[in-house]
Amino acid sequence: MIITKKTNIPIKVHLENIPIESVNKYKYLGTWFSNNNDQTTEIRARIEIARNAFVKMKTIICNKDLRLERRVRALRCYVFSILQYELESWTLKQEDINKLQPFEM
Repeated sequence: MIITKKTNIPIKVHLENIPIESVNKYKYLGTWFSNNNDQTTEIRARIEIARNAFVKMKTIICNKDLRLERRVRALRCYVFSILQYELESWTLKQEDINKLQPFEM
């Protein structure tokens, strides 16, 4: 993968006379990378993973028998930490910020 601002640059890479496929995006160690350095795919994936984590923890987070501060702590530790993984390395556009704002980080 070549990361560049220009799109659709044909690149032919061979390794021991075997052509290597060029892709627009791929997942490596749980993180999505794209050839134009757009984090939209990664942000969508993180939101979906955080949403699934919330569903798994919903019985604890929505349990009225627990004190509010305990429920908030569980939400921050388990759900928000998943969403915010690698956040500091993202280059955010306004539309990406709008997607993340409902989580009130």
